[in-house]
Amino acid sequence: MKLHFYLMRDSVSDIEDAVARADLEGYGEAPGPNVPLPFKAKAFVRVRPYFDAPEPIRFISSAFSVDREKYKKTSVSCVVFVETDGRVFVIPFNARGAVAHEDLEPGFGLKVVANSIDPGQLKAVDSLKVDANVIQRRTQLSHNSDMDDFELDTSVNWIQAITGQTAEGAFGGADEPPPGKPRLKTLQGKDALAFTFGEDFARVGEQCRFLLARFREEKYKDKFKFIDEIQFLPYKDPVVPALEEDLRSRLAAFDTDRLHVVYPDPAGEGEADKFKISSGREHVFVEYLSIAQVSDFMERAGIEDYETVRITACDAQDQPVSGKYTLKELLIAELERDGVMYVLSNNAWCRINAQYLAELNAAVDRIADLTGELDLPPMLKNMSVDAYARKYEDADAYKARAAEHIGALKLDRPAFRLPGSQKAEACDLLTEDGRFICVKKMNDSATLSHLFSQGSVTSFLLEINAEYRKTLFSLGAARWPGFELKNKPCFVYAIPTDKPERLSRTLFFFSKVTLLLHEREIVSHGHAAALCKIGIRPVEG
Repeated sequence: MKLHFYLMRDSVSDIEDAVARADLEGYGEAPGPNVPLPFKAKAFVRVRPYFDAPEPIRFISSAFSVDREKYKKTSVSCVVFVETDGRVFVIPFNARGAVAHEDLEPGFGLKVVANSIDPGQLKAVDSLKVDANVIQRRTQLSHNSDMDDFELDTSVNWIQAITGQTAEGAFGGADEPPPGKPRLKTLQGKDALAFTFGEDFARVGEQCRFLLARFREEKYKDKFKFIDEIQFLPYKDPVVPALEEDLRSRLAAFDTDRLHVVYPDPAGEGEADKFKISSGREHVFVEYLSIAQVSDFMERAGIEDYETVRITACDAQDQPVSGKYTLKELLIAELERDGVMYVLSNNAWCRINAQYLAELNAAVDRIADLTGELDLPPMLKNMSVDAYARKYEDADAYKARAAEHIGALKLDRPAFRLPGSQKAEACDLLTEDGRFICVKKMNDSATLSHLFSQGSVTSFLLEINAEYRKTLFSLGAARWPGFELKNKPCFVYAIPTDKPERLSRTLFFFSKVTLLLHEREIVSHGHAAALCKIGIRPVEG
C-alpha cells in the first residue's frame, strides 16, 4: 500500500494536541487498538454515503435503463496520527483536508528524499519558475539520472518536489530483494513523503522514527543545495497574515518602494492602449501602468483597502482587451520581516534564504557597471501637480537624445526577420566601439525580463547567423567609415531609476535572477555583459 507521511510542525506538542487541531467532524471517536502498539497512535474513520450514483452512471441513465440506486457507494476517509520522539506524524487516506496546512512541516518529504537517494537516481522533478508569471511543470526522464539531465537552471527554476529511487531497505517493504540485485524503492517527496509500505501497522512507529531521523540530516546540502534557496509559503502559513498586513500598511501609507505591478495579459490579438484602474464606481484611465499610478488613484479616491482595486487593459475606445485583475494578482512586492526577505509574485508569497540572497547580490555586483564611463543623460520626468499627468519622457525621444549625447547610432528596429516572421531587435543604441546598449525603464520584472532577453538573443544571433551580423555591420559602417563588429562585443543593460544605490542593488529580486541567467548566456557566446544606470531629472509640467 502506498502511504503518504506528513510531519506536523514542532509547535504541535503531542498527539492529543494534533487531534485537537484537526478537523475531525463526522469521524466520531477513535477506535481502540486490538493489539499492543509500541508507540502512540490514534486512528479516525469517517463513512459517508454518496447522495447519488457516480457521474458516468448519471450520464448514461438518461438514455439507458440503468438503476442509479444500485450504483450508489460510500466514501471512506481515515486519518492516522503517530507520535514518536516528541513529534507527530499524520497519515491520511482520502482525508488530506482534515489537518490544516499551517500545522504541517513544509518540505518534509522533499528533504527526506534528497537525504536518501543517490544524485544519479532521480526520476522526476516538479519545478516553478517565477517572474512576471509563474510557470509550473513536471519533468520526467525515461531513465534515472542526475539533476543535470533535467536541464533545469535551479537559480531560475525552484524545485518543489522530486521523485527518485533508493536501495535502502529501511523504507518499508516486506519483499526481500533477489540475491545480488538490490530492490529499488521509489520515493516521492514534497510536503509529504510517499512510498509503498509493505509491513503491518505495528511497524509504522519504527518507520516514522527512521523518517524523522532522516529528515534531520543535512546530506541534501551537498547534493541538492537549491532546496534551501527559496520556499513558497502555504496560503495558511502563520507568517502570511503578517506579510499581508505589512503590504496593506505600505499601500495605505502610499509607500511604494520595492512594490511593482506587472501588465495584464491582453486577450487574443488585442493590444492595450491604456489601462483602467478602478474601485467600485471610481475609475481612471492611464496611458502606462505603474505602482505610482495605482497609489495616486487610491489617494485621490480615498481608497484605503487595496483589495478593492481592479486593473483592466483597454483599447483606444476604452473597451477591455484583458480580464479584470485584482491589484494583488499583478503585484510584485519585496518585504523584509524579522531579518528575512519575502517576495510576493503571482499572488503567492515565498521566503528567500539569506545566504542565497547574499550570493545572488554578490554575483550581480560582479557584472561590470559602465554608468560613469558611458555617461548617458538622465531621463526626464514630468512633475505636474496633476498626478495622472506625471510621466516619463517618451522612450524614442530619450533614445534619440541619448544617441546624440554620446555619439551613438539609434537603431529603429532594423528590418531583419527570423524564420517564422519574427523581428529581431538588436539593441536601442549602437556605439562606434561596438557596444550594444539596450534601454528600458524599471517598471516591473516583466519589462526587465524582455530587456535582458534582448541582449542575450542578439548575442546568440551574432554568433550563428551571418546575415544578421552582416545587417548590423552595414548599419554601423553607414554611420562610421571603417566600423567593424568586435569579436567580443559588450551588451549593456541601461536602466533609468531614481534610486540612489548602484543599479545592481536596486533591481527586483526576480530580475536579479533573470539577469544572471542571460548574463551567463552572453558570456557563453564569448561576449560580455554590463550594466548602466540612467538617472531621472524632474521637470515642471
